[in-house]
Amino acid sequence: MEEIPQISQMEARKMLSVDNIDRIIETRISERNFRDNLESITIGGTTIIIGGFLGSGGSKEVYSVDYCGKPYALGISGKIDGPAKILFKWYSVLMDPQNTERLRESGLKVNDFCQIVPVTINGFPFPAILMKRYQDHSFKIHDSKNRANYLNGSNIKDDEMCLEFMGGLIEDVRTLITEGICLGRDSFNACTLPTSFRLYFNDLGSAQFCRFSSSEIDSVASEYASYAKNAFIKSFSDNAIVKNPYLDGLISDSSSLEAKMKEIVLSN
Repeated sequence: MEEIPQISQMEARKMLSVDNIDRIIETRISERNFRDNLESITIGGTTIIIGGFLGSGGSKEVYSVDYCGKPYALGISGKIDGPAKILFKWYSVLMDPQNTERLRESGLKVNDFCQIVPVTINGFPFPAILMKRYQDHSFKIHDSKNRANYLNGSNIKDDEMCLEFMGGLIEDVRTLITEGICLGRDSFNACTLPTSFRLYFNDLGSAQFCRFSSSEIDSVASEYASYAKNAFIKSFSDNAIVKNPYLDGLISDSSSLEAKMKEIVLSN
């Protein structure tokens, strides 16, 4: 199997320019049905096979790709934001592999593979992010892009049952605070391992690392309890939530659950 080309963050930054991004956007917009016709992308000079569209933001789009016979997820520049905004945001995106590894070292669940790779898009160079696809992990990742992995949740009837089920998520929140890991809401998802239900973290380019002061810990614990609760809710389909009065109630008022989560996080 051909080795995946890898470049450093410094080399990747040198590949970024407003002109290149502008040209990429122009050629993509001029191509009809671009998302279904991406033969002009190469990784390290090797043409890749583009599969389905996995998701996007204003500055990044992610596709399922086949590189040398193996499936991956490939993050490339988007088309919605302007070149200058994409350039600015992509400096953060390039931190994703480094920050992913740092969370992994803290014992948290992240993508098994995340690497900067040199690509060409319609002939123009760009530093992309190559990752393992959600469905190729050994554990189930729950979010809106993984509808096949929604949980049932019919047996969760009150806060106490919910807290027992969420034990792994609460431990992960404690780890974030102990390790001084600062993340936004969008980085929080959930996953199911053989013996536990855990948080799963992605889109880590904007992660920051510092020690929380004693005056910050209470508010951080409240914030992370809310984020973890949202990740928990996203693990269920809309239909499963509507059929479960307790889960449905969490959508409008989860203050009781979040307060109990925070109390557990701060108890040790």
